[in-house]
Parts: sequence; structure tokens; C-alpha cells
Amino acid sequence: MFYNLRKWVGRKKPCSKSTIVSVCVGYDVGLKIAEELLRSQGSLFNPHNKIDSAYITLLSEYRGKTVDECNVLLEKLEIKKDDRLGTCARRQRQTKSKT
Repeated sequence: MFYNLRKWVGRKKPCSKSTIVSVCVGYDVGLKIAEELLRSQGSLFNPHNKIDSAYITLLSEYRGKTVDECNVLLEKLEIKKDDRLGTCARRQRQTKSKT
């Protein structure tokens, strides 16, 4: 299920936290799996960081919610659009559709 994410491990530019959280929310897998995926690429959640704290909340207290529902919470917490879930894929689709 996470093969495509895990193959990024060891590359110069690993997956962003928002990408990993987006996939975990989409598959409803929770905080532990997200932490393992981050750890496998040499990263961790920092509970003292506003964005990371919001991601931890989504993965532990908002399980079963959609990416869009989680983005509503991130918006209320004043998380920048670039750090919301699924923004990279949406941005790429919008760019391709304009051309």
C-alpha cells in the first residue's frame, strides 16, 4: 500500500510531511503508521511545531475524516495552504488543466 512512498526513502528529496499525512488520512491508517513512514526517511513530528501538532491531531483525533474535512480544521488553525493536505496534487492538476 505504501510502496510508492517508501521508495522515496534515501532520495535527495523525500516526501513532505503533508504528503505522508495526506496518504495516511486517505487510507485512514493513523498516527503510528505516519510516524513510521516519517522515521524511515529520517524525519519526525515535532509536537512543539504548530503544523506538526495539527497533523498529530488529525491522525489521532480525526480518524475517518476525509482530506477535505481535515483541511477545514487546518484552515481554522490558520495553517498555510501549502501545508494543507493534498495541495501538491491539486496544484499539479490545476497547472496541467490550464495548459
